Amino acid sequence: MFHIIDDDEPILEFFSELIEEMGYEVKPFSCPLDYLSYVNSSEYVLPIAVISDISMPKMNGFEMLEKVRKKHPDIRAAVVSGYFENRARAKVNACVYLHKPTDFNSIMQMVETFACCHENGPHPEEYQCNAEAGKWDCPHASHCKSSRALTAV
Repeated sequence: MFHIIDDDEPILEFFSELIEEMGYEVKPFSCPLDYLSYVNSSEYVLPIAVISDISMPKMNGFEMLEKVRKKHPDIRAAVVSGYFENRARAKVNACVYLHKPTDFNSIMQMVETFACCHENGPHPEEYQCNAEAGKWDCPHASHCKSSRALTAV
Protein backbone atom coordinates (compact mmCIF):
# COMPACT_ATOMS: atom_id res chain seq x y z
CA MET A 1 0.00 0.00 0.00
CA PHE A 2 1.12 3.54 -0.80
CA HIS A 3 -0.03 6.63 1.11
CA ILE A 4 -0.44 9.75 -1.01
CA ILE A 5 -0.92 13.22 0.45
CA ASP A 6 -1.71 16.11 -1.88
CA ASP A 7 -4.19 18.97 -1.55
CA ASP A 8 -4.55 19.22 -5.34
CA GLU A 9 -7.41 16.78 -6.03
CA PRO A 10 -6.57 16.11 -9.73
CA ILE A 11 -2.95 15.28 -8.84
CA LEU A 12 -4.07 13.09 -5.93
CA GLU A 13 -6.40 11.21 -8.29
CA PHE A 14 -3.70 10.94 -10.98
CA PHE A 15 -1.14 9.40 -8.62
CA SER A 16 -3.75 7.16 -7.01
CA GLU A 17 -5.10 5.81 -10.30
CA LEU A 18 -1.65 5.24 -11.80
CA ILE A 19 -0.36 3.36 -8.75
CA GLU A 20 -3.57 1.31 -8.50
CA GLU A 21 -3.22 0.40 -12.20
CA MET A 22 0.25 -0.92 -11.32
CA GLY A 23 -1.43 -3.32 -8.89
CA TYR A 24 -0.90 -1.57 -5.55
CA GLU A 25 -3.37 -0.34 -2.98
CA VAL A 26 -3.47 3.40 -2.35
CA LYS A 27 -4.70 5.35 0.64
CA PRO A 28 -5.12 9.00 -0.45
CA PHE A 29 -5.30 12.06 1.80
CA SER A 30 -5.98 15.64 0.74
CA CYS A 31 -4.81 17.15 4.04
CA PRO A 32 -1.57 16.50 5.94
CA LEU A 33 -3.37 16.90 9.29
CA ASP A 34 -5.80 14.14 8.31
CA TYR A 35 -2.85 11.94 7.43
CA LEU A 36 -1.20 12.58 10.80
CA SER A 37 -4.46 11.67 12.54
CA TYR A 38 -4.42 8.40 10.61
CA VAL A 39 -0.74 7.77 11.49
CA ASN A 40 -1.60 8.18 15.17
CA SER A 41 -4.69 5.95 15.02
CA SER A 42 -4.99 2.25 15.78
CA GLU A 43 -6.05 1.72 12.15
CA TYR A 44 -2.68 2.82 10.76
CA VAL A 45 -0.95 0.41 8.38
CA LEU A 46 2.69 1.09 7.54
CA PRO A 47 2.89 1.75 3.78
CA ILE A 48 5.45 0.70 1.22
CA ALA A 49 6.09 4.44 0.89
CA VAL A 50 4.56 7.86 1.45
CA ILE A 51 4.28 10.21 -1.52
CA SER A 52 3.59 13.78 -0.48
CA ASP A 53 3.20 17.19 -1.97
CA ILE A 54 5.31 19.82 -0.24
CA SER A 55 3.23 22.99 -0.46
CA MET A 56 -0.11 22.41 1.25
CA PRO A 57 -2.34 24.51 3.52
CA LYS A 58 -2.15 24.08 7.30
CA MET A 59 1.14 22.13 7.18
CA ASN A 60 3.74 21.52 4.51
CA GLY A 61 4.87 18.07 3.46
CA PHE A 62 8.26 18.40 5.15
CA GLU A 63 6.73 19.21 8.54
CA MET A 64 4.31 16.32 8.13
CA LEU A 65 7.10 13.87 7.23
CA GLU A 66 9.17 15.00 10.22
CA LYS A 67 6.23 14.14 12.50
CA VAL A 68 5.68 10.78 10.78
CA ARG A 69 9.39 9.93 11.11
CA LYS A 70 9.23 10.41 14.87
CA LYS A 71 6.97 7.34 15.01
CA HIS A 72 8.39 5.52 11.96
CA PRO A 73 11.99 6.64 11.37
CA ASP A 74 12.67 4.26 8.47
CA ILE A 75 9.58 5.07 6.41
CA ARG A 76 10.28 5.52 2.72
CA ALA A 77 9.11 8.85 1.34
CA ALA A 78 8.97 10.82 -1.87
CA VAL A 79 8.18 14.49 -2.11
CA VAL A 80 6.61 16.15 -5.11
CA SER A 81 6.87 19.86 -5.79
CA GLY A 82 6.62 22.45 -8.50
CA TYR A 83 9.18 24.63 -6.71
CA PHE A 84 12.90 24.12 -7.28
CA GLU A 85 13.93 25.77 -3.99
CA ASN A 86 12.70 22.73 -2.05
CA ARG A 87 15.43 20.38 -3.34
CA ALA A 88 17.92 20.98 -0.51
CA ARG A 89 15.34 20.27 2.17
CA ALA A 90 14.15 17.21 0.24
CA LYS A 91 17.60 15.64 0.65
CA VAL A 92 17.01 15.45 4.40
CA ASN A 93 13.37 14.41 4.33
CA ALA A 94 12.90 12.09 1.39
CA CYS A 95 14.31 9.28 -0.68
CA VAL A 96 13.03 10.80 -3.91
CA TYR A 97 12.23 14.29 -5.14
CA LEU A 98 9.91 14.58 -8.14
CA HIS A 99 9.40 17.93 -9.79
CA LYS A 100 5.89 18.77 -10.99
CA PRO A 101 4.85 18.20 -13.64
CA THR A 102 6.30 14.72 -13.79
CA ASP A 103 5.81 11.91 -16.27
CA PHE A 104 4.37 8.40 -16.06
CA ASN A 105 7.77 6.72 -16.37
CA SER A 106 9.30 8.60 -13.43
CA ILE A 107 6.35 7.77 -11.21
CA MET A 108 6.26 4.13 -12.29
CA GLN A 109 10.01 3.74 -11.74
CA MET A 110 9.72 5.29 -8.29
CA VAL A 111 6.82 3.00 -7.31
CA GLU A 112 8.60 -0.11 -8.59
CA THR A 113 11.78 0.82 -6.74
CA PHE A 114 9.95 1.46 -3.46
CA ALA A 115 8.12 -1.87 -3.84
CA CYS A 116 11.40 -3.68 -4.53
CA CYS A 117 13.02 -2.10 -1.48
CA HIS A 118 10.03 -3.09 0.61
CA GLU A 119 10.05 -6.71 -0.62
CA ASN A 120 13.79 -7.41 -0.69
CA GLY A 121 15.09 -5.46 2.27
CA PRO A 122 18.42 -3.69 2.60
CA HIS A 123 21.17 -4.32 0.07
CA PRO A 124 23.09 -1.01 0.14
CA GLU A 125 26.15 -2.47 -1.56
CA GLU A 126 24.13 -3.27 -4.66
CA TYR A 127 21.52 -0.54 -4.82
CA GLN A 128 21.11 3.05 -3.75
CA CYS A 129 17.95 5.13 -3.85
CA ASN A 130 19.01 8.32 -5.54
CA ALA A 131 17.18 11.45 -6.47
CA GLU A 132 17.58 14.26 -8.99
CA ALA A 133 20.78 15.02 -10.87
CA GLY A 134 22.96 15.30 -7.74
CA LYS A 135 22.09 11.75 -6.65
CA TRP A 136 22.05 11.37 -2.88
CA ASP A 137 21.68 8.28 -0.76
CA CYS A 138 18.26 7.88 0.73
CA PRO A 139 18.61 8.99 4.37
CA HIS A 140 15.84 6.84 5.81
CA ALA A 141 14.91 3.97 3.53
CA SER A 142 16.08 0.44 3.01
CA HIS A 143 17.86 -0.24 -0.23
CA CYS A 144 16.78 -2.68 -2.87
CA LYS A 145 18.81 -5.40 -4.52
CA SER A 146 18.66 -4.21 -8.11
CA SER A 147 20.94 -2.98 -10.85
CA ARG A 148 18.75 0.05 -11.49
CA ALA A 149 19.40 3.35 -9.75
CA LEU A 150 16.36 5.49 -9.06
CA THR A 151 16.61 8.98 -10.39
CA ALA A 152 13.87 11.54 -10.42
CA VAL A 153 13.01 14.29 -12.82
